[in-house]
Amino acid sequence: MLTANAPIAKTLRPCVEKSVGFENLVSLFEHTHSSMQARAIRSVDIALVVRNWFFGWYIVEFIYNMEKLVRKFIFKNRELVRKTKRLREKKGCARLMMCVW
Repeated sequence: MLTANAPIAKTLRPCVEKSVGFENLVSLFEHTHSSMQARAIRSVDIALVVRNWFFGWYIVEFIYNMEKLVRKFIFKNRELVRKTKRLREKKGCARLMMCVW
């Protein structure tokens, strides 16, 4: 097993001539961390923008459908009021209550 990983271990270890000091290594880690953190924040921002756009779209659709239902309800109630008035005129109020209720 050690011999199988030997080529990988050689490539992962820096050469002695190209070795970086501890301070350079720390700054490399900090740079890598800040770069990856910025990318993660950017991807989260994009996801949140898309999510908020969908929420807004759903709200607009919900309100539009509710307005349609309210209009339909109001129209039906107006028709009911008109029919009730016609029945009152034809049959009288007391008899209308028995018919409607």
